[in-house]
Amino acid sequence: MLKYQENFRFGIQYTCADGIRSNFHFDSYDDALPTWRYPDLTQQSEYIGDVIRLTIEVEMRKEARLLRDIERARDSVKNHLEGPNADIDQIIRSIRENDWKVSNKLVKAFPPLADPHLANSVIDAVRDVFGPQAPSDSLVDSKFQGP
Repeated sequence: MLKYQENFRFGIQYTCADGIRSNFHFDSYDDALPTWRYPDLTQQSEYIGDVIRLTIEVEMRKEARLLRDIERARDSVKNHLEGPNADIDQIIRSIRENDWKVSNKLVKAFPPLADPHLANSVIDAVRDVFGPQAPSDSLVDSKFQGP
């Protein structure tokens, strides 16, 4: 833009070839045309490449691990409590979000969980899968820097 700051001005309004009316006058179209036609998008391309790499190498791995763990927790809970996957998933999610406890709301939705022995068995089944995270879960690449 600094290169062309002396080459534009606002003046008398005219109609462009495409029918648009403008008062913008620019005197160096031939010189500036390659800049508009072939912009240097190297930084943008490198950034999107890094985002795609991060998604594939880190985020998709974490998502696959989460889906695998949900399936393992679901199978483990089903050893103690029968129900459709959607209900079992709701139980798992609630236990994880409530600090490894069965909430009153969850007991109202699933009355068998009122039995303390069954509730503790289900909590243990979920905790065995989603307990303390392994160090391999922190896979964020420290080299990745956003723009």
